[in-house]
Amino acid sequence: MTQVEAVPLSIRHQRVHAGHHTFVHPDEWQFVTTKLTERLVGTVEEIVLRILSYEAVGLDELLLLPDLEDRDADTDAFARQVLPVLRSV
Repeated sequence: MTQVEAVPLSIRHQRVHAGHHTFVHPDEWQFVTTKLTERLVGTVEEIVLRILSYEAVGLDELLLLPDLEDRDADTDAFARQVLPVLRSV
């Protein structure tokens, strides 16, 4: 039985989602690598290449989580600048 399975079903969702986007649950540090914590920062070309490298190893979904303060501007810039390049590849 895994540690998550040991949590009562009635509250398991709270354990599964504990800390999402805010901290790493102690049971999950074993999965954290330097590569995992890299941010998508760089030129459009650098960001596209990084996303394509993730796709090459099986990634088929990407979650953008910009800082709350700049959320709208960052999301808009990604949509206007990065997505068109990705779609053309």
